[in-house]
Amino acid sequence: MSTPMRLREASTRLTAIAAEIDRVVGGLVSAGGEETWLGPAADDYRSAVRIRRRSASEAAEDLTRLAADLDAAADLLAHRLAERAEEAERALLARYVSAAAAGRA
Repeated sequence: MSTPMRLREASTRLTAIAAEIDRVVGGLVSAGGEETWLGPAADDYRSAVRIRRRSASEAAEDLTRLAADLDAAADLLAHRLAERAEEAERALLARYVSAAAAGRA
């Protein structure tokens, strides 16, 4: 598997992880609203949920940015590899033309 493909695969995995973090955070938020059985600890629990939600959301955002960076790196690498392949093809063609010209002289 080529490096650009591996970068895109890693990007896809990171995006999935970010989505899972968002899903779990959504569960924490809904659980934070159920305070009837918590009594006086409800405020502490809601504070802890808010902190976890913020931290998890920031982590999800970081992963999403990292996934986008990996996609961009994969695109750039694929472009540069294509450019190098074209250069190598031109150089090889020039050698064949030179060899053919030398053989005719």
